[in-house]
Amino acid sequence: MNKVLNELILKESSALNDLLELLEEQHQLYLDKDVFGLEGIIKKIEAANIAVAKLEVERRKLLGNKTMKDIAEKYNDEELEKNIVFVKQIAEKAKFQNTTNQVLFKQGLIFTNKMLNIFSPGKNNAKTYNGYGKIRR
Repeated sequence: MNKVLNELILKESSALNDLLELLEEQHQLYLDKDVFGLEGIIKKIEAANIAVAKLEVERRKLLGNKTMKDIAEKYNDEELEKNIVFVKQIAEKAKFQNTTNQVLFKQGLIFTNKMLNIFSPGKNNAKTYNGYGKIRR
């Protein structure tokens, strides 16, 4: 079980690393304002997420309710512990990059909506002048 778990963790770290690279690429595409590139990378990110999820399900089937840390301590395997720490680090980096990308996209949408409201105000915001030259609300 120790060897199987270690191989599975290595596969998971590879899949997480692929996801992290795609998230970093998405970030760069956003900074470059490459709309078509952003549209194209969505499917790649979804596929990478599916790959990570499948490996995680497989790992959970293998471990049951036990955590990876518990298993590493039980078998007292340094390589396994090292790989577990590595997977956790990559997962945290991917989570941080994903959060960063989400914040950038939300800020961009807020800015865009404000600019649209400035250039084409709604009926509620339309101001006209009355006969005395005063603004009517």
